Amino acid sequence: MTFMLWLALDAVAAEPDAAVELHPAEIPVVVSTPASADDEAVAAPSADASALAAQRLAFLAALRGAPAQHRYAVGKNLTLESTGQVRALGYVPPADVVLNPDGLTLGQGPTLDLRIRTGFALEIDRLRLSTQWDLIAAPVVGDPWDIPGVEDRRHREATLATGGPIGAAPREASLSFAVPQGFAFSGGLQTSHWGLGLLANDGAHDTLFGRTDRGDRMLRVRGTFLPWVKAGKAMPLFVTLAADQVVEDDLARWGEQRAWQVIGSVLWADPAQKVGAYIVYRDQTEPGVAPRPTRAAVADVYGDWKLEAASGWSGRVAVEAVGLFGTTQLVLPAYQRQTRVLSGGGALETELHDPTDVLQLHLRAGATSATGDPDQGRLSDFAMDSNYN
Repeated sequence: MTFMLWLALDAVAAEPDAAVELHPAEIPVVVSTPASADDEAVAAPSADASALAAQRLAFLAALRGAPAQHRYAVGKNLTLESTGQVRALGYVPPADVVLNPDGLTLGQGPTLDLRIRTGFALEIDRLRLSTQWDLIAAPVVGDPWDIPGVEDRRHREATLATGGPIGAAPREASLSFAVPQGFAFSGGLQTSHWGLGLLANDGAHDTLFGRTDRGDRMLRVRGTFLPWVKAGKAMPLFVTLAADQVVEDDLARWGEQRAWQVIGSVLWADPAQKVGAYIVYRDQTEPGVAPRPTRAAVADVYGDWKLEAASGWSGRVAVEAVGLFGTTQLVLPAYQRQTRVLSGGGALETELHDPTDVLQLHLRAGATSATGDPDQGRLSDFAMDSNYN
């Protein structure tokens, strides 16, 4: 078993909580709009305090590369939405790491990494057309790694200054519509995210540590509906069914593997809490003469609660747990035709904010299963999504 623990203490002017959008046209994971200088959800006691908060938000947004979002009313029933983000990250890898017994080293030095992400959406009544792209997502200058013949998904084998690829990739090109009866449908290229992001992560949720890149992308057909109506009002209970052809995630990539999956989820989401369950069945084959199929089912439960005290202190507790069950021929012990897969993992996130929201305490913990003796015919390794840090 692998266990991880992170602890962080922030003492900066904090951004306000993002507005919660319960939009049935979106996947039933509550979408949080990142705070920016244009966020109008800042509650301040005076005009001077509001101006100061806006200045702090603008400064923090610039430092973090927070996405900017704008909406424009073009006509009576026509709305244009644009999003954009420019992120520059400089990093210095640890001392040269030896990768194999032959003495091959990583050989990477300081590097400056750039990502430019932009998106547009057009809403006509209840119809929405959306597209989003990573225009550049690659190292710009610096010292790439020295591993020969290896192309990394973050393109760390080259830089733009030395003629490396720019890393451009489409993230979304989809059509969705919603009806007043509480049903929404979408289809096309979409990103995928659930819960804290242990299993499905869209690479668009800023993390307390580390970085996010690319994200899970699917050719998806999805329907979402709100089945519970009380006193003429739809309750925030979202039920979703979806079918995916995987374009890219941590386990498969279009042109290298063939992977499809079906998904069912139930999520209760209101401003104070989010609680839900997510079930996936996946079939994946590898290239070559022998397809080496992997067939697995995944069960995921998630909860996220906001806590408020009369003294002004506030907090948050969130948890996600995943179990994976199935078979694979990708790893085969001696004299066996397939390997059983039985693995799992989980993560806990907690936050504590003082009444001024200037001082914050964050605690992150996680645990995953691991394989003991692979010759026993059971694979128990579980890896959290690479964008969950």
